[in-house]
Amino acid sequence: MINRRTLGLALVAGLAATSAAFAGPIPTVIFAETGPKSAVPGLPGVNFTSFDRPYRSLSGNWIISAQTSTGATATDEVLLSGSGLVGMLRVQEGVTAIEAGRTIDSASIDSRYGINDSGDIVFTGNLSGASTDDEAIIVGLSGGSFTIPYREGQTVGAIPEAIGTTNSAPSISNGGVVSFRAFAMAGAPTATNAALIRGGSTLDARKGVTIPGGLAAGTESTFQNLDTNEYYVDAAGTNWVAVGDTNFATSSQDDVAVYNGNAIVQEGFAIPGTSFTSGVLSIGQAGIVPSGEFWVRGSNSDAQDWVIYGDASSVSVVAKTGDAITASATETWSDAPFSSTFFLFAADNAGNYVVGGTTDNADDLANAVLVYNGNFELIREGDAVDLDGNGILDDGAFVSTFNNDDCFLDGSTFYFTADIKDATGAALGQAFLAMTVPAPSAAALLGLAGLAFGRRRR
Repeated sequence: MINRRTLGLALVAGLAATSAAFAGPIPTVIFAETGPKSAVPGLPGVNFTSFDRPYRSLSGNWIISAQTSTGATATDEVLLSGSGLVGMLRVQEGVTAIEAGRTIDSASIDSRYGINDSGDIVFTGNLSGASTDDEAIIVGLSGGSFTIPYREGQTVGAIPEAIGTTNSAPSISNGGVVSFRAFAMAGAPTATNAALIRGGSTLDARKGVTIPGGLAAGTESTFQNLDTNEYYVDAAGTNWVAVGDTNFATSSQDDVAVYNGNAIVQEGFAIPGTSFTSGVLSIGQAGIVPSGEFWVRGSNSDAQDWVIYGDASSVSVVAKTGDAITASATETWSDAPFSSTFFLFAADNAGNYVVGGTTDNADDLANAVLVYNGNFELIREGDAVDLDGNGILDDGAFVSTFNNDDCFLDGSTFYFTADIKDATGAALGQAFLAMTVPAPSAAALLGLAGLAFGRRRR
């Protein structure tokens, strides 16, 4: 499992103190590496040591993987699911029986997984035992049992070959449709050995075969690669997003992000439906909201960084370098602290969103911020967090670094992971947190409250 805390911003924690009386939304720890929330549910005496990216279902069920202090690499990775501030253990590698006599092999739970409104989860990994059929896409039903809808050596209707030894990017719809990226299919030549498969019978894309729709004239080419964990399907099992590159000869024009098979961002060309005139230099990250909308963040060749959000009918630029972080702010998004400017995006089912990025704030200890709907500052590095869950910011724990895209927005609640530190700057490890998003009518008052109480002293 990749320790995502090392990815993205190398931002130093603010050595700050926050008043317990601050009236703004309180970031509350669900799980953490330190403090009373560090114990792993269902594993007495075992604590968390790191967290990966959380994902949600349409209605707000969540799933997250973590590393723990079992003392053995064969048993230290777990999957947990929950809702609100409460989660439970679902899978422990090397321990949980997936099928008779077989558990998840050491360090093989992949970093993409999914959950639906019924609480069913899906993940990929290698089973212990025979290596001829160990690569599996596994569904954990809410009742506690497991099924394996797809596994190495199995044939499915979407492709003529059997599923191979490397599969990734699983998702599960509310109707139980399981989607995944297949790689190294049995007997497939290298040029065509990756495919995006939905429900076993629907081929969304295949390397060397599928030409994305909407490519710039003269650049039409088949996929050369389908990125490993960049295939996302919504809760209905209908809309999907993927990132890859094509076989077009000009390497500065071959990367592409697609929505339902059509290019929404193509390297080297301006993004359709926006005011940008400069071509895209790089695609940083893409994803889909369980309700079906897509998002992409990246950079243009003129050094403009951006985040876009949309659907089949429209696309909006929700943030870009040089814009004020909120309508009333003089502080602007800036790539000076972080070359890509933006490191995080999440949206709910109603079109509300959170953008995370770096700013031109002169204080290097406070220049990474998360903004809600472009009009309210939600949380900033250096802000205090509620480590023990008592509803008061009295624990001496503060945000150090936001983790790249490790978040989701579920209506009135925003969930995220971050590295945290104490008031002396000592690392407290990583935490999985939630905070209430204020209603629009309260946002202005909370802004004034922030001025009155001061979130940090410098």
